[in-house]
Amino acid sequence: MLHLSDLTPGDQHQLRADLRIALTGGLFAAAAMAAVVITVGSVGAGEARSLLESSTPTVRSFCSTVMVVSASTLALMLTLLGLTTDTEEDIKGSHFERIRQIAFVDAAVFAGATLLLLVLIVPINDATEIPARWYVGIYFASTLIATVLGGAVISVIILLYAAIRDLVKTFGPGEESPLLEDDSSGSERAEAEGAEG
Repeated sequence: MLHLSDLTPGDQHQLRADLRIALTGGLFAAAAMAAVVITVGSVGAGEARSLLESSTPTVRSFCSTVMVVSASTLALMLTLLGLTTDTEEDIKGSHFERIRQIAFVDAAVFAGATLLLLVLIVPINDATEIPARWYVGIYFASTLIATVLGGAVISVIILLYAAIRDLVKTFGPGEESPLLEDDSSGSERAEAEGAEG
C-alpha cells in the first residue's frame, strides 16, 4: 500500500499544501455558517422547540443533498481512477494518494450526513418525554453539525479542484506535468522491483 512517506518530498509538500488549503477553506466556511447560528443568540426552551420545528425540514433536505453529492463524487472518483490506470503514462503515487484523501473525506461526509439525517428522522417535536431544556441543545447541535458538513463539502470540492488542476496540467498541451514519473525515477523503480523479484 502506498504511504505518504513513499512519495518524493516535493510531492509530499504539494499534497500537504493542497490538503491544508482545503481544510482551511472548509473551516472558514463552517465558521461563517456557525457565526450565523451564533448570532441567533441564546434561546429559551420554547423558542428552541419552535426553531427546531422550522429548521428540521431544511436540515433533512440538506443532509439528503449532501448524501447524493458524496455518493456521486465517490462514483466519479472511481471513473477518474479507471481513467488514470488506463493511461500509457507512469502516474506518480501522489495522484493516487490525492484520490485516497478525497475518497476518505467524502466518505466521512457521507457518513456524517447519514447519521444526522437518521437522528432528525425521529419525531423529536412530537415527543412528550423530552425535557423542554433539551430542545436548546438539540437545535444547536443539529445546526452546528450541518455547518460542519457544509464546510466538509467545500473541502472536498477544493481537493477535487486540486486533482483536476493537476490532470489538466498533465494532459493539457504545453504544460509541465506534475503527475508523470520522470524517466529516471521510473527506471529506478523498475530496477528496485527487479531486485526484489
